[in-house]
Amino acid sequence: MPVSTTVALLRGVNVGGRNKVPMKALRTAMAAAGFRAVDTLLASGNLLFGPHPEDPATVLSRLIEAHFGCTIDVVLRTGPELRAVAAEVPFPVDAIDPKWIHVGFCAPVPPAEVAAALDPHRSPPDRFVVRGGTIYVHYPEGSARSKLTAPWFDRQLGCTTTFRNWRTLGRILERVHVRDAGG
Repeated sequence: MPVSTTVALLRGVNVGGRNKVPMKALRTAMAAAGFRAVDTLLASGNLLFGPHPEDPATVLSRLIEAHFGCTIDVVLRTGPELRAVAAEVPFPVDAIDPKWIHVGFCAPVPPAEVAAALDPHRSPPDRFVVRGGTIYVHYPEGSARSKLTAPWFDRQLGCTTTFRNWRTLGRILERVHVRDAGG
């Protein structure tokens, strides 16, 4: 029977030795907290799971704090939402190395007028497009020196943003597809 997959995107886990959250231990804790069909992808906080009777973001935040001592922001997306994100990418992904395309996921969705007021020339030659709760960024020279950072978007948009590169998003979508197809 197909599973309706939800993806939790954790912000800032296992980065630079901070906010250490071992994925195996997290899967075990999630199962004990009533999450079904729990799976993780990479160590950077990509969680896939089936329906949960409570607000998964709240339960996950509390669980991570209780088990690992970290305060982590959690952004949720469904499989169909992630497929729409991939379908709406405004950059020519076939012509650009995918490692230079990143996708930011916002919670909550920022007001359109606030997103429209962002400075498009903040960090040339970087480009970004905000569509609802998604930020698409093209970093032609890499993201290391860019001024288009998650904390900047958070401050400007009044939300929490967590980013994934295009390849990681592709891997998440592959896993969601397999799960939702009953595999």
